[in-house]
Amino acid sequence: MTQRFSILLVAVLATASMVSAQTVVNTKHDLSSSGPGATTNVGRVCVFCHTPHQAAAAGNRTFVSLGDLVSEQVVEVVLRLSFPFGLVGRETGAIVALADRDGVFGPGGMGAAEAARLTWTYADDRANDEQPRDRDVDRAVAHLFAARARQEAVQRNRVGDYAGARHILDATAARIREYAGSDPELRSLVDALIQEEVVLAAPMAEPSRKRMYAASANLMRSRDASGRSVKRA
Repeated sequence: MTQRFSILLVAVLATASMVSAQTVVNTKHDLSSSGPGATTNVGRVCVFCHTPHQAAAAGNRTFVSLGDLVSEQVVEVVLRLSFPFGLVGRETGAIVALADRDGVFGPGGMGAAEAARLTWTYADDRANDEQPRDRDVDRAVAHLFAARARQEAVQRNRVGDYAGARHILDATAARIREYAGSDPELRSLVDALIQEEVVLAAPMAEPSRKRMYAASANLMRSRDASGRSVKRA
């Protein structure tokens, strides 16, 4: 049987003058402690996007391990790419390739595919600010931030910091609301976070806390809340 997988690579760019990407550092996507209006005590900007998958660097390559996949499984991978400053009009890019230990995606394998070459063009600040938002990026990043906020809110609830738990969810909802616009998926996510504030701002039974924490961990790994693989529609 042919094994098919769907892997959506969502690249979130972090640089001062890039076109065709959204900047993370010091923007609404930056929830680190150094970001504007930080909602967490985590100092690293990209930990929110990278934590769900193991990553290792080797020279000028970065390997992201997705773990075992099943037929028809869909996985979203959110990466933050950082580039140095460059001259306006010049291009920069990255190469993304898929490999596996069984050789299915390698040369001659059933799922063999050429590496994808991604390019971006350096531009001035105005052009960068005027570029249209990429809603796929917005949604993927927002869901990761929401899941991470829920986990930290659960931890605050566990130690009795109910005000802290409420603040984390409220601040995350506010940031997502800033760029949600009329997008129904993002607005629904904001509403869910607001509703969860009431739950996490009061004592919870430990089994309920564990279920919420586990559900968030599963969602961060492109699984459903119960941990089952998400399949191609």
